[in-house]
Amino acid sequence: MPSIKVLTADEERAIICRMLKSYITQKDDSLSADELINKYRSELTDLCSVDKDTVDSFGHVNTWWVFGEVAKHFNYDIFMAEVDNIGYKRTKRGEKEMPNELFELEYAPLKLDASLVEKDYHAAIDAVCLEITTIYDKKAKEKKADKIAQLDAKLNELNDKKSTLEAEFTEIKAFIDKYYAAGTLKAEYNERTDAALINEFKNGRLQKYRSEAVALHESTYNTVLDYMRALDWE
Repeated sequence: MPSIKVLTADEERAIICRMLKSYITQKDDSLSADELINKYRSELTDLCSVDKDTVDSFGHVNTWWVFGEVAKHFNYDIFMAEVDNIGYKRTKRGEKEMPNELFELEYAPLKLDASLVEKDYHAAIDAVCLEITTIYDKKAKEKKADKIAQLDAKLNELNDKKSTLEAEFTEIKAFIDKYYAAGTLKAEYNERTDAALINEFKNGRLQKYRSEAVALHESTYNTVLDYMRALDWE
């Protein structure tokens, strides 16, 4: 290319060193441009890659490298963060859930109406009881032995379901009593770091009541948002 074909060996090496920045060590002082390229080929490949998502805004550049150069000309701290996971990954079959290094959701709501949870469980249990009563009525009128056997099997299934719901309701009431007081999340759990608490709302039996609000941690540092909290925005 016209812009580089007339460079001297020293000029070539100076450009390679400028591109590599902090990758260069004192041990590399004796290496030529070609030797540096061979040693840092993968790093140079990354540094020469164009960020396609920002082409319209910044042109055909590696924005990370450019930002590092621009930052040298300012005398105040600049918050920089790089993440690999942003909560999802696009695939041919749609979006696949992934870890999110930018922020976390609360999942466990600050306010929880325990009476609503109780109402929903009672409704589910009552619905099963109604099915049981209906099956008993059918069985009382049935004459065929094979049909009666089928109805008995259905009754066993429904009774098991009812027992499961009742046991689950007992566990959920104990869960709510542990984490909530008067419908409000107890202060010691405000950080949303308790695994049992989070899992019950995120993937467990209380998904219906989960919070989609962003978790604003006060003392926990897990995500980029957490570290941004400590910045002086003045």
